[in-house]
Amino acid sequence: MKRIREFLLKHGNVIAALAIAAATESASKACWFWFNQPKVPEGMKKFVKEA
Repeated sequence: MKRIREFLLKHGNVIAALAIAAATESASKACWFWFNQPKVPEGMKKFVKEA
């Protein structure tokens, strides 16, 4: 448990940045494998590219 905690404290900002990048990339797609999201949340609308 201590090793996991140290890893998360050391690399947590990188993990969070990757999660945000994945969320913004998948927000503009209608359906991509298991990321099907019929309604886009209000906060993500500014990241969606208009086609």
